[in-house]
Parts: sequence; structure tokens; C-alpha cells
Amino acid sequence: MKALRGFVGLKALVLAGAALIALPADATELRVFAAASLTDALDDVLVLCTATTGDTATGIYAGSGTIARQIDQGAPADLYISANPQWMDWLEQRDRIAGATRTDLLGNRLAFVTDTGDTDLLRGEAGRPWAYFAEARIAVADTGSVPAGIYARQALENLGWWEQPDIQAALVQSSSVREALTWVLRGEAGFGIVYASDAKSTPHLKTVLIDQKHHDPIRYPAAVVADNDSPEARRLLACLKGAEASDIFVNFGFSIAER
Repeated sequence: MKALRGFVGLKALVLAGAALIALPADATELRVFAAASLTDALDDVLVLCTATTGDTATGIYAGSGTIARQIDQGAPADLYISANPQWMDWLEQRDRIAGATRTDLLGNRLAFVTDTGDTDLLRGEAGRPWAYFAEARIAVADTGSVPAGIYARQALENLGWWEQPDIQAALVQSSSVREALTWVLRGEAGFGIVYASDAKSTPHLKTVLIDQKHHDPIRYPAAVVADNDSPEARRLLACLKGAEASDIFVNFGFSIAER
């Protein structure tokens, strides 16, 4: 469910070209390539920033690795926001981002979610019936390339679950964390490992937060893309770090990174 509903009406006005916030004829159109987990929150933040800066901005969402590779191949991105530092590092090493603009924007948590399953199975209870997971399936983002999946694998390894045969049989991997969440919502998987912000967007699901000690800190770095470095792109990045944008992100379940 969208947070800060006041911005939804604002979004409609922007899209309709309402005179109250009419954009100048030469307004710059910016593209923000961002991790799929940011979809709802960033959409609202970009409405705010459009009204604030006068430059229209569109979010383009997918797994962090997918969009990083697209940027490397020349996709017309102005900003990149990753769900982990590794993909940002990869682009920086290839001189694809303006390094001086790189900043840690947000933080997050991991959570187990289920619609009909028993949350006691997710709390590390002794004697848990692993075979149940194989029947129910556990949806995760790709554990080799998508940040949410990488964090999920770290957590499962540190919990001592990863090597369990029933867990391996139960895992179903998706191209993004939002796809994994959708599988749970559709009943195609009995359990999922997603971000806490995703869990907050679906409050009817049962949720168990995963202790942060079991995985690397979840950080969302943001940067201007080198090929499209401009005052407008830097102004948008500054807006994303501002107090009003931060309030929106927090309302969607993210935390604000220390900078």
C-alpha cells in the first residue's frame, strides 16, 4: 500500500500536466535505473523531486545486476541506485559512474514472509520439519546475482540452513525480489525471503525479521552515471538525499544510511 497518500494526488497532477506544477518547456527528463525493491517508494519520491526541481524523472526498475549491465552497455541512465555496494563497485571500476557523486542512500532488512505457512518454522526452532519446506517452496531472488538473493543466501548459510537437502529442494529463484514476493502473494510459494520494505507493503503477510548479524549490511548506494553527468542529475540526487524524500523512504520501510 502506498505511503504518504498526499503524494499520490500530486503524482496525478504531474502526469496530467496540471498548471499548478506545470514544468518549463525545457525541463530535463531524467532516467533513474534502480533496484526493483525501490519501485513504490522511489516512484513517490520522484514525484516530489519533479515538483521540487522542475525536471521530470522516471524510475526504471529491475534487479541491480541487470540494470548495472545495461548501464555498462550504454543504456541512457542518469542515476543508478543499487541494492548492494558490489554492483556499484563494478560500475565504478569500469568508469561508468561519476565517483565523486557516489553516496550510501538507504538501508533495509531481510524478512521471511508467508501467507499461510507456520512462522514458527522460520524462527530457527529445534526439530523443525525440513520436509515441509520442500512441499511449500521458498521464493528468493537469484542467490548468485541479485542483492536480495545474495543476502538471503548469506542468512541461510549463517543459520545453518543452506546445506539442508530439504531447503535446497524448496528454493525457487527469481530475477528480482519483487518477483519472489509476487510468487508468495499468488500462492506459488509458501514462503519467501524478501526485504522488510517489501513485507511492509503487504501487511497481510506474516513476517519474521531476520537478524542482521546473519548477513552483510544492506546498503543502497546511489550515483550519477558518468556518461550523463549533468547539473540536473546532481540536483536530482541531492533531492533524493533530502529530508522530505527521506521521510517517504522511511514510511515505506527503508532506513536512511549514515553519510
